[in-house]
Amino acid sequence: MWYPFILVKPDFIQNDSSDDHIPLYHNYNCDIIQQIRCSNDCKVDSRGKQLLDLCISSKLRIVNGRLWGDSSGKFTCIKPTGSSIVDYVVMSEDLLNTTLYFQVSDFISTLSDCHCKLSFGILASYSVERQDLNQNETIFPGKYIWSTKAGQKLCDALTQADAKYNIKNFLDKSFENTSEGIENAVNTCHEIIVL
Repeated sequence: MWYPFILVKPDFIQNDSSDDHIPLYHNYNCDIIQQIRCSNDCKVDSRGKQLLDLCISSKLRIVNGRLWGDSSGKFTCIKPTGSSIVDYVVMSEDLLNTTLYFQVSDFISTLSDCHCKLSFGILASYSVERQDLNQNETIFPGKYIWSTKAGQKLCDALTQADAKYNIKNFLDKSFENTSEGIENAVNTCHEIIVL
């Protein structure tokens, strides 16, 4: 298996908010994180360069060597021929400020042939958005139990003069294809059913 070596080259565009020579799109969001990672590794290869390019273009950030618990950028792969950093935690730039720690554990040969365990913690929160119903709205009828006579009752109700008039007005009316127009159509239909 081939692993990328990425050294301490930045995984973001440095000083992109202050560089007037970089042509930026009007909707370009400058990088939030401007903190260089630390690393004990001292070489970079083509796959590492590809990983860095992916991070830069996707606003992803490498956690190794950047957070509390691994501020020095510890090796993640231990072999008799040498040590390197080939295992990474990569996350969205927006998640970095909710990441509590990142740790590269000591090598344990019973867990892996050469890789160290990586662990990290993220602060998570969950909330449910409550949408209060407008108290002035008419409550839609709860439920209706269909019976063998229900079909005839529905036909009788829809053939009443006021129901025919309301249905004709509904069908003749033109509703805009907007959220407000759809809301008007639903309310008008609701009034026919409730009557």
